[in-house]
Amino acid sequence: MPSIDLIRLRKQIARLGIFLEVPDEFVSAYKGLLEFYHQWAHHQHEEHIPNSFMLMYDLPPQVIPEIELGLRPFLHAKSHVIFPLADALRKDLHFECSALAAFMLGQISIEEIQALKDYLTTWLEIPLDKALVETIFFKATESLQQTDQQVYLTFLQTLLKSSNKRLANAGLIGLTLFLPSVKIDYLPKLLNIVSPLIQDRDVRQENLEILIRELARKSPVETGYLIRQVLSDTEGKFIETLARAFLEYLPAETADTVAKAIKLHAARTN
Repeated sequence: MPSIDLIRLRKQIARLGIFLEVPDEFVSAYKGLLEFYHQWAHHQHEEHIPNSFMLMYDLPPQVIPEIELGLRPFLHAKSHVIFPLADALRKDLHFECSALAAFMLGQISIEEIQALKDYLTTWLEIPLDKALVETIFFKATESLQQTDQQVYLTFLQTLLKSSNKRLANAGLIGLTLFLPSVKIDYLPKLLNIVSPLIQDRDVRQENLEILIRELARKSPVETGYLIRQVLSDTEGKFIETLARAFLEYLPAETADTVAKAIKLHAARTN
């Protein structure tokens, strides 16, 4: 791991605060900082698969967390600059600029939660790199999740129900990423959200499998019950194929009950 002079880096980050009210100059200063730490002589292994297919800097791992940590108090003190800065950062083609925009949006105050939801919906409507979509849900929703998980689940549900397939797919990614941290109190609402997704033939099977895997890690018994319920309520062979794909994510006893339900479904519909 390359050695970083943290004192110098923190001074450079503090200097970024000078430009918070001038978005274009902030972006220029931020990119200058990233270029300063870009490892020009470093070559990735030829089999290395990048996290994103956007333009990216090759940075030591300490740099981005330090930048976020250093900018946080500035953003809390001057929250009115966040939306203009996010707009300016998103115009750049580098992943790190959009990722910083997402981080900044995550510092929005509670009073501006509705404006944040509107902003994120507009952002997620356009074609985005999958790694960036995940970063948006990890970073830009920080204040939204901390405010009220019920509010956040409702936001995700709105995305999932959208007729815009890009938004619906983004909602599925967001829901999957949210599962590990969701409070058990909201499990019934969560199951109600997931049920129609399993029945929707337009949702890609690999995306559903990732969702069910995470849900089973959270609550395996309830996940098994959900799959059995969907089998009971849904006609067609496709639901049996899906349910079989889910078996590997369930504990043995629960998987056995689902396997029996698949057989009963096949016998009933054939």
